[in-house]
Amino acid sequence: MIHSKLRFDGSKMYGKYMSGAYRTLKFIDNVNRVLKLHHGKVVETLEIKVEFDRILPIHLDNWVSFAAASWTKNLALDLVPENYLEHTERYIFPFELLDGETMSRLQQIQLSFVSFKLPSQFSGFPKLKRLDLYLLHVNRKDLQDMLSGCSNLEWLSIARCDLEDELIVDRPLSHLLYLRVAHCKMTKIELHAAKLRTFIHNGTQLPVHTIQAQELKDAEIAVTNFTTFEHALNVLPKMLARVQNLTLQVPLRLKSSSLLEKSSKFPQLRHLKLLLRHSPEDLDNILSLASFLRAAPLIEELEIHFNITGRGNAEVGRLRNLPKCPYKHLRNICISGFIGTQGQAELLVHAVENAPALEVVTIDTANKSGNSLFQDVDRRGAYIARSCLEGKISPKTKLHINNCSCEGLHQEWVLI
Repeated sequence: MIHSKLRFDGSKMYGKYMSGAYRTLKFIDNVNRVLKLHHGKVVETLEIKVEFDRILPIHLDNWVSFAAASWTKNLALDLVPENYLEHTERYIFPFELLDGETMSRLQQIQLSFVSFKLPSQFSGFPKLKRLDLYLLHVNRKDLQDMLSGCSNLEWLSIARCDLEDELIVDRPLSHLLYLRVAHCKMTKIELHAAKLRTFIHNGTQLPVHTIQAQELKDAEIAVTNFTTFEHALNVLPKMLARVQNLTLQVPLRLKSSSLLEKSSKFPQLRHLKLLLRHSPEDLDNILSLASFLRAAPLIEELEIHFNITGRGNAEVGRLRNLPKCPYKHLRNICISGFIGTQGQAELLVHAVENAPALEVVTIDTANKSGNSLFQDVDRRGAYIARSCLEGKISPKTKLHINNCSCEGLHQEWVLI
């Protein structure tokens, strides 16, 4: 009995110099030849990567049968065509070829560009630890039943699933540590994952999922549609109540420069990273982002990366102020894309003045996205940052201003 790992990658084996049909036939012949040599042996890992073609299903079925007979623990079928949007037909995964013993042996499954319908006697994958689903076509019941049958799942990724419905997993995923949901059409997800440590969401709008996760440590939320600041601070703390490190990439609408009167809290949040894009009319209201600080009483690190264009317009002598609110645990502030708008300057001063334990402030006029600013804009942003902090920052706090060519600047101002 020989333990083997077999990986077949059509793009690496033949490149793209052959015609599509001929390349697929060569791939099929090569896989069949190798699997024949391993007949009767233990193959722990079988990975197939090839662009889906109508001649493939019968061979894919045979390869799945081979995996079942070879005590395979890790099975991967990556069948994504180059122009997958033009393909309506997908490989139907043959659950009927997997008996109970095979299903109890599998520990990792990756399925890309497949559809499936569970058999009526589906018993689940009791030892499955990792499940990666990409470009999946499935109905609500089958996906729910499949996930409910993976009681030992530790890692789950669902990307570009075309299910336009709610997904409710009725059995606890008590071992789940990592969950990623990316570019899916699902309207809502409900699941109980007490030990979940990492949650990642990519989509068009903020998620409204109900995820019971008492040990959540890291969350990354990235959306493309503009959302209001009020909506973000209402939805996210409720969904991510236990999160300690939050990365939020979102285009935000800022209607006012004042703080939100009512917002939910992030009681455990320590590190907040904001990657923000604003419309021009919102730039003077950036001060309202201080509501994020107030919603996180234990925050230690604040990182903001602005993606805005224009010139700094801050009047350092006439900065608007907010009521005092000490951020007792805030030690580190890092801001990039600082061009010196009125709102940026006001937010910077507010955060620095209300952080008695502040150790380091880093201001970078460069855009985090890689869009460099003109030299005069660099100088303007650096000038405004240094000017508005003069006399406001503790001598014990280290101040780093990148792209700065101005030293020894002095100016008087009045906070109103």
